[in-house]
Amino acid sequence: MRVNGRAADIFGLLGKLSMFSRLFAFLFGDVPVEFRSAFSLQESVRRLRKVTKRNPLLGLIKEVAAGRVTEAGVRLQRVRPVLANPYKPIFVGRFEDTNGQVYLRGRFTMPLVSKIFASTWLSLVLSFLIVTIASGLGIDMIGMGRNVALLPLLSVILAEIILLMFGVALLRFSWRLSQSDIGYLTTVITQTLCSRSTSPPDPPQQL
Repeated sequence: MRVNGRAADIFGLLGKLSMFSRLFAFLFGDVPVEFRSAFSLQESVRRLRKVTKRNPLLGLIKEVAAGRVTEAGVRLQRVRPVLANPYKPIFVGRFEDTNGQVYLRGRFTMPLVSKIFASTWLSLVLSFLIVTIASGLGIDMIGMGRNVALLPLLSVILAEIILLMFGVALLRFSWRLSQSDIGYLTTVITQTLCSRSTSPPDPPQQL
């Protein structure tokens, strides 16, 4: 979709800035990876597509690696019954042919929708925190009076700090909760692209 494309461009631009890059890596995870394929580009796509599922809803029945696999782009996630984690690591990358050698290059990071939602949440809380602190310092930013009671003001500031810390902690906890997804997807991709067997292997069921 055009909206998702523009959002991806925005995140890509911010990611080029060192400060934002480190912050984004901490909040949303950023693990660059490269897989060297033993097959041609077309065969690599065919094999990886065969061992993954297009519809993530199949994960409601059994554990699968699901997502889109094309020459232009690869987006895979580990889907497990019962366990749903919108902030889990997924693989996003693309096939590249370098001097006749095919590579699948990309990174493990959180889904774009989750990044947008979390960024919006944290930005709003941070904005309210800044406005609250500024009002307490006597800086009238939104028409608030200078005569603000100290105790209620400190209570609001503390509550906003707690909300901000909760959001960051939730992102980090959710990433660690599903960190084994990186190993699972790495195993699926490696066994599929680096094996010279005549048919793609079945994806592993548990790490």
